[in-house]
Amino acid sequence: MACARIISVSTATFIVALAAAPAASTIGGKEFLEVYATTPAKEPLNLLVRTAAASNPAKGLIGKQAGERLIVSGDLTLSPDGDTPELYARVVCDASPEQYLNEVTIVGRVANEAKVTESAKSCSRSVAVNRYSANKEITDWFIVRGYGHAMERISQTPKGSLVSVSGCLEQRTNREGNPYCELKVRQFQVHNRTKGQANPAAGTSAQGYAHEDFTGAIDAMPLDWNT
Repeated sequence: MACARIISVSTATFIVALAAAPAASTIGGKEFLEVYATTPAKEPLNLLVRTAAASNPAKGLIGKQAGERLIVSGDLTLSPDGDTPELYARVVCDASPEQYLNEVTIVGRVANEAKVTESAKSCSRSVAVNRYSANKEITDWFIVRGYGHAMERISQTPKGSLVSVSGCLEQRTNREGNPYCELKVRQFQVHNRTKGQANPAAGTSAQGYAHEDFTGAIDAMPLDWNT
């Protein structure tokens, strides 16, 4: 039976320190528990952790206070401007002060040409990850940066290729002073290499994997990343 739609993937596991006590919120008539948190690093990543109020992960948030450390794992999304990651937590548990974890995996399509730094030590590129919310398709634009062998693979992969990328998520600032998130690559794997002729979902009713959906102008992206 043909699948009605194919959804890309963006998942993450972080160890975070809570910025405040978790609070209740209502979104689209549904109850959630959410809290802002940061990764305990030299350059911390700020994110919003959210989970359904009646879920098991919510039990791991109830009663927690600012400064407490947790392991949170779930679905990662970005705000429309790309600067604020949000984690829909599916696992929440206590962490010790000595622990550190920042592991993100995305599956999507390469969407633009690689940008190589002036030093030629790294390159960055956009990967489009599609998701669905209230039957509406939303695209998260992840900037991935690679060094060494990963840099070579990233720069040589044709636009529209389906890739999976694993690495560490960082917050940076572009030349205009705008914050954005960047995924520092540990592993970059190409699952479908295309120059525009192929659609891996051809012959099915799947949506969101046509090559032209990922090869639009850079102006369509929420920010102009300059580094």
